[in-house]
Amino acid sequence: MHYLQKVKKMMIKTLWGQKVSPSESITFEKDFFSGVEIFRQSGLISSEGEFTERGKRAFGGLLSLVPSYQDGLDSRELGWGPFFIPYMSHMVHVAVELVALDKDKARVLLLYRDDPFFKGYHTPGSYMASGESYESVATRVADKELGCQIKFLYTLPGVIHQDGARFNYESVLTVCQIVGDVPERNQNARWFSYGDLQAFHQDIKSSPIISEQNKFIEPIMNIISDSVRS
Repeated sequence: MHYLQKVKKMMIKTLWGQKVSPSESITFEKDFFSGVEIFRQSGLISSEGEFTERGKRAFGGLLSLVPSYQDGLDSRELGWGPFFIPYMSHMVHVAVELVALDKDKARVLLLYRDDPFFKGYHTPGSYMASGESYESVATRVADKELGCQIKFLYTLPGVIHQDGARFNYESVLTVCQIVGDVPERNQNARWFSYGDLQAFHQDIKSSPIISEQNKFIEPIMNIISDSVRS
């Protein structure tokens, strides 16, 4: 069945992001395919792998059980588990990326991550859930990922990632100013100056910024430059 090839391709991508052991991967693969087979045997998908009308209704019921994004996804881990990548791959979602400036607006705070998809520094961020605004997402991210409060300033036009490592999405740079200090326990956080970013921009290959966000370097440089002059 040709549709099983699509299922296997998504399964491999999802499995890669889950960091499971070889023995767990066997169970993971069986579970991934068994759900499709149960739907087929129940008449919820056709022999060609298309949802029947009953299947659409059943899947709609299952989706209603999915927790809201801010509850279902930890700030740094794929908290939605195995259905995070398959679900997110079907739509273009909005990621709110914090350009978190210091009190003098001369430096930006970035976080370090190292997982199967990304390795390097990146802007703290999260995907927008239903009912949220740019400001509310920024406040949530600052609290969960940075452990501090922020002053929301403004947003810049979105950037589409058509070559995302996991799926396509849109990033909206949300400029804010950190209020107070960032807890010292946040060892993944590091301040970067205009000069740091300029050096990365001139030598992208040696940039410690994750590849998907190298396109943010120049806009963030402009933000810092404009902030210092104002």
